[in-house]
Amino acid sequence: MSAGDAKSDPPFRIGSSARTNQELRERVEFAATLGKHKEFLRALRQIMTRLQNAPNDFGECRYELHKGKMRCHIGVLAPAAIHFAIHEESRNVIVLRVFLLGS
Repeated sequence: MSAGDAKSDPPFRIGSSARTNQELRERVEFAATLGKHKEFLRALRQIMTRLQNAPNDFGECRYELHKGKMRCHIGVLAPAAIHFAIHEESRNVIVLRVFLLGS
């Protein structure tokens, strides 16, 4: 099968810590109590797609770490906001925090 026949992997891989994953689950549950469950999940899916494909084009770079090798961004797609780091060399995006706006 040629490369054009198969869907290629996204350019960036997304990772997060167990703590961030737990925080995300809590935010999803809380969004449900506010009646924002569907909107929150839709926004998160769109954010993750953007992070996989073009993280440098999403959000605003706030600071750099590791001598400029990682850029930390904050991005918003209501009702979700996300704090993430991009390591360009390894093509990784690390989700640091997830927020539910208006909570």
